[in-house]
Amino acid sequence: MISKVRKYYNLHPLRFILLVGLFFRLLASFFSRGYAFTDDHFFVMEEAFQWMQSGDFLNPSSYDPLRLAHGSLYTLIHFGFLNITQGIPPNLQMFLIRLLHAVYSLLLVKWVFQWAKQKYGFKLAIHSAWIISIFFLFPYLSVRNLVEFVSIPPLFWGMWKLNSNQDIKPITLMLIGLMFSIAFGLRFQTILVSGTAGIMFLLLNPLRKSLLVFIGFLFGFTIINVALEIWVWGEPLHELIEYVSYNSKNSHLYPNGPWYQYIFLLLGIGLLPFGPLIFFGFLKSLRIDWKWSIPILVFIVFHSLYPNKQERFIFTILPLFLVIGWAEFLMSSNKFLQKFQTKKWQKAFWLTNLILIFPLVFTSTKPGKMDVMLTLYKNGDANKILVENSQRQGREYFPLFYWGKKGKIDHITQELSTSDYFDSIRILKRQPPEYVVFLDTNNWAERKNNFKELGIGLSDSIRIYDSWIDHLISGINPIIKKNIWTIFRLYYKAYLPASASAATIETTTTTEASKAITAAPKTTSSSAMAAAKSTEEKGRVINSPSSNSTSTASAEKY
Repeated sequence: MISKVRKYYNLHPLRFILLVGLFFRLLASFFSRGYAFTDDHFFVMEEAFQWMQSGDFLNPSSYDPLRLAHGSLYTLIHFGFLNITQGIPPNLQMFLIRLLHAVYSLLLVKWVFQWAKQKYGFKLAIHSAWIISIFFLFPYLSVRNLVEFVSIPPLFWGMWKLNSNQDIKPITLMLIGLMFSIAFGLRFQTILVSGTAGIMFLLLNPLRKSLLVFIGFLFGFTIINVALEIWVWGEPLHELIEYVSYNSKNSHLYPNGPWYQYIFLLLGIGLLPFGPLIFFGFLKSLRIDWKWSIPILVFIVFHSLYPNKQERFIFTILPLFLVIGWAEFLMSSNKFLQKFQTKKWQKAFWLTNLILIFPLVFTSTKPGKMDVMLTLYKNGDANKILVENSQRQGREYFPLFYWGKKGKIDHITQELSTSDYFDSIRILKRQPPEYVVFLDTNNWAERKNNFKELGIGLSDSIRIYDSWIDHLISGINPIIKKNIWTIFRLYYKAYLPASASAATIETTTTTEASKAITAAPKTTSSSAMAAAKSTEEKGRVINSPSSNSTSTASAEKY
């Protein structure tokens, strides 16, 4: 059996590497649920789900007027997929989306192999393909809705063809520009790489060639950033203008690490002791292969100087950085470096990589909110929920996509008590929530008692946890909170209670930008309270729930 596998590998190395890469990506598609970062769900899936609320494919719209701006192209792709797969449970839709991402990501494996074979030779092409295929982060990231990663294949193809030593046909030059425009439409920051490469190409080649690249880019830019944005938002360049405007004003609200943060990240992510060796190889390539390395360096320098520093920002150049750094390291004639070029050290690298890859492909990240929404989806009887978030500052945003409806989510916060919330519900004659979701278990008895004192019953509880890796990360970095969610069905034993005053009710949608606040007039006047009470809906009672209860795959009865 082993001899047959080796024979097949020797005969078809790229095909074998692609199959291994697909195997790990399939594992991640099946077992790695949830999302890695807020953006890869809330500004992709949620946005596409919001567009569907218009009920008209030719008239997509967002019901969140204060949403954060992101590229429309990637959202449009998901919008189309959700329309095609309407009626399928959301968790199955999400699995199919992960599966499509897994297959799409293999394009990069194939293209890197072909490029490296031309550039470094067959042996290093094999090394490069293995890195893109099964480097421990890549199968996990490949199935995420992460524009930083999804934008890599078109960006790489454009760079590959642009820097080819062969004579480039006019149609290929225009395709290069088109691929750069697609990468830009997915992730605006890719222009740092493609733009730098384009400037260098202009300086080294006849003007007519650069004009053809520019025409190709302009064609794609016009379709994606002008025509598409007019269709969706009613004005050209809407997302780009809003994105630049928001980030220029609010960069201070996000993580702002030291300028060398990404340098340490790149040194460590390559796995010790090879991380520093790969970094050395990349620095060496600045002199030998500057057409590739300078655009990557410009990207790193920009993000190192820009105030908002999040790890995912650097993912766009990570595959190329690793491949170029690894190849230059292995080709180095430095006697010290040659000690680490042996098969023994390389086997240690891949063994460490395999130890790390398995937990990632089998691990869901941040699945708690998703499972809360899936519980409500399976119950099918909720149109409004209340989140009891009084133990933390701010609010938690939930993915309505998994709920399958544009339901409403209200919040009890540190500034809004339970009694004041239900006062506002009563006075404003709003629909009361059918469920409450408690975040954390701090002051558990007191928080539940706040409902019972108002004559509101809690039943059929389900407790949901985030994954083990989320808890591990929380233990390593206390800034990242460990989440425990408890869902209760609410039933009202009497009329909605009245107290001395009505306060603010906060209503949220699912994006971090959504901060719509509807305020009830604050009054302590007994006549005002009497008037409010006289207008309350008589006999508003939500029936006590049945004894049947629901849980998700990761939900635990409590």
